[in-house]
Amino acid sequence: MLDDLARVARDADRIVVVEHSYRYDTNEGINSGTPPAERRYRDVVLANADKQPFLATLEGIDPYVSMWTAACIFEPHHRFEFYKGTTRTHTLAVCFQCNQLEWDGAKHPVPQAFYAGLAPFIQSLGMQPERDWQALARL
Repeated sequence: MLDDLARVARDADRIVVVEHSYRYDTNEGINSGTPPAERRYRDVVLANADKQPFLATLEGIDPYVSMWTAACIFEPHHRFEFYKGTTRTHTLAVCFQCNQLEWDGAKHPVPQAFYAGLAPFIQSLGMQPERDWQALARL
């Protein structure tokens, strides 16, 4: 999984990292058939040499995979959008709360250390892996 993700990152012209709201952050999102519009709290564009810290992060993650299951609802608040020109080629959505992800790339198992290894990179971008998303959505 890490090798596949690194390959996609190297091939991308740019990577947009987005910290955003999720439909369950408000009661309207939970109780409505129409989710509220996504709020983007922060966007960071990585291009050229800016991608190197992300690639170094991936290289530093222990690739060991163990079988485990999350016991919470997937609520991603971070997304990596990979672009070639104006076309989005891949999307990686990450939930640091329950340590789950959705990725339209390869379907290899996710290393146990992926989330803890990625969290410092997210923080280096001025984002937070975990916060009170419900309170933030009410602002």
